[in-house]
Amino acid sequence: MSQNSVVAPLNTFSPKDLTAKKAEVDKWFREYTNGVVTVDRLETICRSVPVLGSAFAIGDIIIDIISMINKGGLDKVEIFDWLNLGIDVIGLVPMGPVGPSVRSAARPALFYVKNESEKIIKAQAKKLGKKTLTSQEVKKALSTGFKDSASVFLTTIIAENVAGTLENFAKKGQSLLNQILKEVGNWIVLLTKTIDDGFKKLVSGSLNGLPNLKRAGQQSLGVIKGIFELDGTRIVNNAKYATENVAKTVGKGYVNLANLAVSDEARAKVLALGAKIRSIGQVAQAKVNGLSDPNTLWTIGWLFSIMGMVAAKHRQKRAQIKAKETTKANASHPSTATDKSNKQAHAENNANQCKNCMGGTGGSITFAMGTEFFTHVDAQLGGIIQDSISRTYVSNLYQMDDAIFGARWVTPFTTKISRKFKYTSKKKDHKDYLNGLEYICLDGRAIDLPDLKKGQSIYDPIEQYTYTVLSDQLHLIAYGEDEKRYYEKYGEDYRLSYIERKNGFKVALRYDHVSTDNKTILSDILFKQDDNLLAHLALQLTPQGLVSDIWTIKNGQLDRVLASYDYDQQGDLVQATNEFAASYYYQYTHHLITRYTDLTHRGMNLKWDGILPTSKAIEEWADNASRASKLEWDKNIRKTTVLDVEGNSTEHYYDIDGYTYRIVYPDNFEEWFFRDDAKNITLHIAKDGSKTSYTYDERGNVLTTTQDDGATSYFEYDEKNQLTGMVDAEQGRWFKQYDGSGNLIKEIDPLKHETAYVYNAMGLVTSITDAKGGSKSLKYDDQGNLISYTDCSGKETKWQYDERGRVISIENALNQKVEYFYTELTLENREPIIKGLPL
Repeated sequence: MSQNSVVAPLNTFSPKDLTAKKAEVDKWFREYTNGVVTVDRLETICRSVPVLGSAFAIGDIIIDIISMINKGGLDKVEIFDWLNLGIDVIGLVPMGPVGPSVRSAARPALFYVKNESEKIIKAQAKKLGKKTLTSQEVKKALSTGFKDSASVFLTTIIAENVAGTLENFAKKGQSLLNQILKEVGNWIVLLTKTIDDGFKKLVSGSLNGLPNLKRAGQQSLGVIKGIFELDGTRIVNNAKYATENVAKTVGKGYVNLANLAVSDEARAKVLALGAKIRSIGQVAQAKVNGLSDPNTLWTIGWLFSIMGMVAAKHRQKRAQIKAKETTKANASHPSTATDKSNKQAHAENNANQCKNCMGGTGGSITFAMGTEFFTHVDAQLGGIIQDSISRTYVSNLYQMDDAIFGARWVTPFTTKISRKFKYTSKKKDHKDYLNGLEYICLDGRAIDLPDLKKGQSIYDPIEQYTYTVLSDQLHLIAYGEDEKRYYEKYGEDYRLSYIERKNGFKVALRYDHVSTDNKTILSDILFKQDDNLLAHLALQLTPQGLVSDIWTIKNGQLDRVLASYDYDQQGDLVQATNEFAASYYYQYTHHLITRYTDLTHRGMNLKWDGILPTSKAIEEWADNASRASKLEWDKNIRKTTVLDVEGNSTEHYYDIDGYTYRIVYPDNFEEWFFRDDAKNITLHIAKDGSKTSYTYDERGNVLTTTQDDGATSYFEYDEKNQLTGMVDAEQGRWFKQYDGSGNLIKEIDPLKHETAYVYNAMGLVTSITDAKGGSKSLKYDDQGNLISYTDCSGKETKWQYDERGRVISIENALNQKVEYFYTELTLENREPIIKGLPL
């Protein structure tokens, strides 16, 4: 059982992490004892052992003991093993001189220093070509290896629980260490003896359960009442686990084990295992006491000394920062509670990239799930229409295996609300239906929707949309006032029917095509501004119901083809061609993309670890090898290591929903991202150790930003989430005003200078008046193309366009004119108008 461990912000842990830890331990005990010892029975045995502290520590302690047993003998147990066990116990055991908040801070801090020290020393040894380093080489490596960001992180997490500086914390920890380790050793002795005695009673039939305790979670401070059935949700969400009993009562009546049938072989295995566990306790006191020496590598005392060194380094830099701090330094700080665990559940979702920012490779493989995302644009509609004809491929989007643009492809016009199901290879249609609905959103992620009744609405603070059930037939996804997407029921799903935007812009969809199985399919997309038709697109289909061509419609007639599509027999899109005859090409296996090209035929290649939709892309490389990445997922914690073309590795850590909280770069610089429950970044520790903190309102609008020197900016919004005011770090005040359509009409700067804006019905600026009274004017055609701009001095520039919205001339105030000419699409050689000029 691996000893990989992770130190992470507390709210990145999930109750499912506790479940994963329980399952792993339960599996080991069952296999070792022929099914006699289970986690539930271990729980019953250990209920008399006193604990107080982290919910995750108790599971880690059991895994530490298992790791020692897996070594094959106490003579093979290393100092690393005792170090892991000792730190974990510090985070759990009630101690007289040390309060729970101090212990809760010490466990993740010590493990962080241990993990980083181990990594730095190994890297230096590899660099020098040595197996081991001298003490001086170790000291030098750690002095340079711990970057400012590491120092700031340690200082930050200690300050969450303990008054005073990191340096004082390290000194106090060292001074109390002998007393702490004595109690740690005594607790290990008690635990191992209790387990051994319990195993003997278990196989002899004399172990009975405790009387029934109410499921409501009666808690008795300091008593294990369920080693792994922990009230994880409460602990994770409230971040008050350090002062609560970590165990939750789960007794269901009187558990009678007296009649448990145990074979002679199983009895012998259980007794032998108990003896091994007791033997760990018999040497624990001496081994743990030996962890106090600050001069011995890989002891707790040594880790405190390294922490002190890191603190001294940070103190010097912090002194420089304080000299620059403003008088308006903000005293508020976001929560930075952390914990440590050596077992986590795998990520279950890909993050919203707008919030996550750094969640995938250059080729768009997500670090959390190994999902390949990329978008290709087939056509720009031009004018004021903000939409393009684009497609997004998502490798795990099995909900779109029957999509009209090919399997796993989604467009802004084929998003839907669908009945939830899991992919299964056991059924012909691969659908294992579940309760509820999910939203296939614009970026192709499937997001669970709550079960609402007619007329109910709910705001999703992570995705920042409001979901409303208007009726049984019509559901709404609204992104504030900017965009409202209406979905109409069809079969078991809800398909996109209508889009509303500011300033009267609308997109309407028609489903007039009928497939061979009598299903209606998207046929037309109409773009309007009030009653003005801006564009009309028609979709032409193959006999299989896949889109073969997208046409523009003018005066009710087919005008020109914007894009054409070809598919293979499996319904995969293999070629997409734009109106200029340039093509994207695609190759697949089991709907998983293995190669794609851009319009210049430059290709990206991918390798997968399986053939199912949940398979991960484990490698990507460009044809010319200019870009290449290999991805490796840790089996025990949520960490992905990315190897670049030069062999450098970058580590990415993320929560169960795929949101990154830590990045460690090849040079050991690192970044930390602390987030609130809406996944907004509340504290960013940059590579150089600088910190920026943020606060938000309930709609995710930034209220304050605070820099490392304490300089704070403040922001204010109206009921439509429009920025109306700001106080910058220098106390300058800025104001903004809007019209009823959400257009900015006035800005006032700190010197009370005003800038005014006027708009037309399309929401396009027609006039700008600056603080000196100077005025600029702009004019547009009915498609929203700029045709005239007059500056403050009255000088005018004019533009002309052809029927396709392409610029054909620009004329300045001096009547100097530049004209543009376009040929028809042809493969024939072309000659320039004037000889010698390049095309």
